[in-house]
Amino acid sequence: TKRLDLLIESLLEYSRVGRAEFSLRAVDLNQALRHALEATKTTLEEQGTEVRIPRPLPEAICDEVRVTEVFQNLISNAARYN
Repeated sequence: TKRLDLLIESLLEYSRVGRAEFSLRAVDLNQALRHALEATKTTLEEQGTEVRIPRPLPEAICDEVRVTEVFQNLISNAARYN
């Protein structure tokens, strides 16, 4: 049931991406990563996953919400499949 719920949630997010406008601006990727880590904190703790950040990330021109989502997906997938 959890997997089906996650799949449905992912499909709904994907459907919204095409309709949303991007807000491109200079974004501190370190801050976006911190937001993603905070959002995935419970899952990481439950699985005993440690995230190491070897060096600071640069600033980038991007949509902060989308980049944070990318970080969240990468982190949760790494924790789940590692």
